Amino acid sequence: MCKPVWIMERIIEGGTDAGSMVIFDPAALPDGVGSKQRDRAPKQLQELTRAGRLYWLDTHGDGGYTLGVFVGNRLPERLEPYAKQMHLCEQLHLPSGRLHFTGVEYAFQSDTALRKYPRMGEVAELQPGHYRAEFFEFEYPEDYHEDMLRQRLPANQFRVHELMNALVRIAVISAIVCAVTLLSSLFRLRCGTWTTIILACGLPLIGLPILLYFRPSYRQASSVYGSIQKEFCDYGVLLNRLVRETVIDET
Repeated sequence: MCKPVWIMERIIEGGTDAGSMVIFDPAALPDGVGSKQRDRAPKQLQELTRAGRLYWLDTHGDGGYTLGVFVGNRLPERLEPYAKQMHLCEQLHLPSGRLHFTGVEYAFQSDTALRKYPRMGEVAELQPGHYRAEFFEFEYPEDYHEDMLRQRLPANQFRVHELMNALVRIAVISAIVCAVTLLSSLFRLRCGTWTTIILACGLPLIGLPILLYFRPSYRQASSVYGSIQKEFCDYGVLLNRLVRETVIDET
């Protein structure tokens, strides 16, 4: 078995409110592709994926995601058991070497949008050129990240992290109950005894996660959990730069 040859490994983050992510170099997008053609975006994205100009990743949900960018001949050993290949692109175009990982809503926009919403995408700097690209999704066992966190934290810090998860759920329920109760009392133009009791109990529950957030033990646990989520990322792309003679002639 050949040993892995590493040139680069980087984990980048992005997010979407449209249920899809894109992996691309803006310099690879052809002229005429822009926000004015958003009604044809799904068809365009499929065509650009086939042409190796980007990769359209359907995440089946909104939220934040992590992408491992690996330049080498194989995935890291820690990820190989969980890797599921999604797509093989024989020639991915990266003319500027700036590999973006962003929500699909930013596919046709410049870096200006990401400067305004930096949590929605990051960039990996690569050597410009053409790459053979394998795209992977990593499927971990249930509660895998939490189990890793338990192994890496002292017991008291892990309990603080678990407590925060429970308090957040309680706070969300409390906020909904308080909002419904308050609106109901406003429509009746009076504040009854039950309204006072519910607000008196619910408001402190909403504030508990905020107080816990600033405790050093939770901040440390949260930092470790974030590093685990990056180390064991959601998706990955394995890149091998093509030499000049092997680049597919498109003329």
